[in-house]
Amino acid sequence: MQHTDRQPEVHFACAPGYLDMYSLSYRWFGAVWTYNERYQRLVRGYWFADGQHDVIECAKHSGWDSFVVVRDATIIKQIYTTIRSKQQALDWDKRSRIPLRDALNEQWRSIKTGYYIFQSREQYPFYLSCIEKKGWLAYIRHATVCENDDDKMAFMNKVNREHNIRLNECKTIGGRH
Repeated sequence: MQHTDRQPEVHFACAPGYLDMYSLSYRWFGAVWTYNERYQRLVRGYWFADGQHDVIECAKHSGWDSFVVVRDATIIKQIYTTIRSKQQALDWDKRSRIPLRDALNEQWRSIKTGYYIFQSREQYPFYLSCIEKKGWLAYIRHATVCENDDDKMAFMNKVNREHNIRLNECKTIGGRH
């Protein structure tokens, strides 16, 4: 019996209209993946870019010179959904202290102790953060990316349940409601 070290076949797909969680804009999303011996999909890399050609170039620049192009839109949607879900779980568990120089500025000094929800801008999509103010310090307790009102309400409800509080409004960073 002869043993072969056959490399798994690499697959690639891309599609427009996916939210880039880093730039908060809708762009082309592409990914490469292989399958293991149990035919489970293993994502090896993913990219956002402004066009289809750009996504392909990102994949090639990352060392994926040869791949089978898959034209099934459901697969790239499943990959994106999986990545987005994992990112949301990481963001929910995010815990960090806001740097003291920021916590001591005029805006933060005037805020009372308690929990607050801040959004990064007025229009969707935007970042939403749950901030806990304790004395002179402020902590980011949770964060998420919201694409619509349902995402925003789901985050606020989860914050309320987690901390046994009743927040019902957001403040935009910079002070406006």
